[in-house]
Amino acid sequence: MRENSSVRVILQRLIRNRSALAGCLMFLLIVILALIGTRFTPYDPVQIDIKNRLAAPSSVYWLGSDHFGRDIFSRLLAGAHLSLLIGLVSVSLSVTVGLLLGLPSGYFGGWVDMLVMRLMDLMLSFPSVLLALGIVAIAGPSLLNVMLAVGIASIPTYTRLVRASALSVNNLPYIEVARALGSSHLRIIVTHIVPNILAPLIVLATLGTAGAILTGAALSFLGLGAQPPTPEWGAMLSEARNYMRLGWWLTVFPGLAIALTVLALNQLGDGLRDLLDPHMRNI
Repeated sequence: MRENSSVRVILQRLIRNRSALAGCLMFLLIVILALIGTRFTPYDPVQIDIKNRLAAPSSVYWLGSDHFGRDIFSRLLAGAHLSLLIGLVSVSLSVTVGLLLGLPSGYFGGWVDMLVMRLMDLMLSFPSVLLALGIVAIAGPSLLNVMLAVGIASIPTYTRLVRASALSVNNLPYIEVARALGSSHLRIIVTHIVPNILAPLIVLATLGTAGAILTGAALSFLGLGAQPPTPEWGAMLSEARNYMRLGWWLTVFPGLAIALTVLALNQLGDGLRDLLDPHMRNI
């Protein structure tokens, strides 16, 4: 009964927060379109049709065609899962490494904390976009390398958050009781500390996914990510930049897809912060 009541309260808060609800619904729609795009598109997203190149939006090509005659709508659908994949994979990598480094740093302290934090300070001395750019430049342009680069560049942010959250609960009475009862360090970390740091981590991961999608699109725009003819949104913008005067739709629709996805994730992240942060709850 108590769990059902908690779920009901969270749903009520979500419904009252209209911006968060709109972000949630918008992101769900984008995910559904991405799943559809992996199996169905009106046209082959990589098939060249020179006869219909630079066709304006119409009943035949809903969002127009590009300079190779490829349907923009089909390419946006096919590229949706790639852009989402960049965000989800890179953030998953950052969160995993952040937990592995931040938890022992905040729990044990001492030389472990000093070693981890000096490593994070070293990584933070480079702007995250510049660090990702350097990693991709060394590893070579590819979608996988973009995911790894964006994920590695974001590790310090998650590590510092996990460390700070672990420090805040490390000396609370129930942790001391667990130690007095003979619980192992691993059991205390997994059972008592991790559940208490998940809320801020989920919020940061949601917001970080939006930033990862933007960074991945920027790297693809520079030619370091997805390579032609892969229909990734950033790569589509890069291919279309020389044809902006001939067809406004070539850049508007991929840019709008990126903007709406990032907006949806930001609104969802803000809503989750309001729901999960006890200091910001209204009821």
